[in-house]
Amino acid sequence: MINKDQKRNLYIMIGAAAVSGTLVICTLGQNVHRDREIVKQEAAAHDTVPYCIVKAYNGKLGVFLYVDELPYDVINVNINLLSEFDKNQFMTGVALENESELKKVVEDFSD
Repeated sequence: MINKDQKRNLYIMIGAAAVSGTLVICTLGQNVHRDREIVKQEAAAHDTVPYCIVKAYNGKLGVFLYVDELPYDVINVNINLLSEFDKNQFMTGVALENESELKKVVEDFSD
């Protein structure tokens, strides 16, 4: 037969298990929700159209709007004087998200 203390301890353990289970389920639910939000944000970031693309153009750096074949501006820098890393980046093109990023590139690479 179960005495009062054993019964009380059993109820405490059942209550603790219920609280622990609830916390685990809520935590897992929050993790799933957070992961879904991260996936949505990453997908939205990949769907954005860049402000412009800076790439090599006639030995200089051309600033191209997303759909234009000709640059709307040319940065007066000889790409042959750049490091191999920078040269490779600009050969394939560097997508910039806004005007402040473009200003930074112009400041970093212009004379």
